[in-house]
Parts: sequence; C-alpha cells; structure tokens
Amino acid sequence: MYRLTVDQPGSPKGTKVLVNGLAEVEVGVPYEVTDDEADRFRHVHGRVVPEGEEGAGSFVPGPTLLEAFKGVSWVKVEAVKTATATVTKTEGGEK
Repeated sequence: MYRLTVDQPGSPKGTKVLVNGLAEVEVGVPYEVTDDEADRFRHVHGRVVPEGEEGAGSFVPGPTLLEAFKGVSWVKVEAVKTATATVTKTEGGEK
C-alpha cells in the first residue's frame, strides 16, 4: 500500500489532477493507493519486449510508484505496510 500526495506548483489545494494509470487525485490531499491500484499502475506503464530482444513477447512491468516519482519534487510517495507503519518514503527525489 502507498500514500501519494501531489503538490503541483500553481495548483490550489483540492484541485483534481490525473495521475496516469492510477487515479484522479486532489492536490495537497494524501491519496491511499491500494496494492491492486499500485499493480495496475505498473501494468499500465509496462511494455511487451519487442522481437529481436531477449525475452521477446514477454511483458515487463513498469516502475513502482516510488521509482516512477523519484526526483519529482512535487510528488511525495510513501510505502505503507499498515495504516500506522511507514517503511519507505520518497520526497523530492530522496529515498
């Protein structure tokens, strides 16, 4: 499970923005991402290995939310094991 917060510059708190492959979220409001949503995000951003490359025809999942937003200063992603325990946090590209 993840917690994602978007603080897009110039967008007032509560403005809805689309996180491609995930959901429409509100600026400044933490969004709880289920494991199923996180898996769907990786699937949407994945690719099929083209012919001529090793593993041709196989599917390679895209990045995790932590990987996808590393270095994006206005998106904060936290990996959460339970509602009270945060295990990994990335904010502004730090992990």
